[in-house]
Amino acid sequence: MGRMECCLLLGAAIIMCPTPTGAADGAAKRLTVTVVATGRIDDHATTRAQRALTESLGALGARVTVRAMAEAGSSPTARHAVAVEHRAAAPSRLDVVIGLSAKPVLSAGTYTAHLAMSLRAALYAVNGDRPPRILQARRKRRLPAFCPKACVARIGARMAEEQARALAPAIFRQARRVATRPARRLAFHGFSERELSEIRQYLRVFPGFRRMGHGVRRAKDWVIDYGSRLDDGALGSALKKMLGHMGIAAGVSRRGRGFTVARHWGPAQPGPASRQW
Repeated sequence: MGRMECCLLLGAAIIMCPTPTGAADGAAKRLTVTVVATGRIDDHATTRAQRALTESLGALGARVTVRAMAEAGSSPTARHAVAVEHRAAAPSRLDVVIGLSAKPVLSAGTYTAHLAMSLRAALYAVNGDRPPRILQARRKRRLPAFCPKACVARIGARMAEEQARALAPAIFRQARRVATRPARRLAFHGFSERELSEIRQYLRVFPGFRRMGHGVRRAKDWVIDYGSRLDDGALGSALKKMLGHMGIAAGVSRRGRGFTVARHWGPAQPGPASRQW
């Protein structure tokens, strides 16, 4: 029987095994996000948008928390820095930090005036240092005659709230994609290129497989970003079954969201009595 057929049989065997409770819970895990309003402390439009987005995401099924308004100024760099800071301080149970800002632009002519409102949401994955996903919306509205400053602020806040509610479904979809990108790192130590190529074939047929990175060399390790619905215990068990099936003596250890598979340069482990999994 060829190696690829063995890989497929391995995947089928793991799928037929009872699924751990943790794996089922992980697959059904609700998206958890926190919305950080970035801008000026007195930015009423952003706070209205933050409240509307929080309510809309909750209605869509996300578990949402809110952080207090963060003083970030008006530049994109400042808003980015604030959101990154909140991501660094986020608990591990959080999936995504959303930096939200609203920017009104008033244009007044001789007889008419218009208010343009731009809403910007930057989605940062808590696990990893990937660049944010940016979603934006912009609307323009003609102002009524004799609209003083308070009137402009009131209309701007309402526009920001409407835009946040309209943009919420797209933000929810993108947040799920950001949260489900590879969060685990598998480091393989002491394996040949041929063995690593075969290991990648096994990883693709593991149950719960979502996505796998190309892999990068770090010191003497080959590190692969790996996305899976399996919990840590089930993934560790699958890695050990893979090694046994390949007849390789190696140890599997875990630290946080990372797994290290280190080869022992000794006698190979005896393979299973049957190649049929």
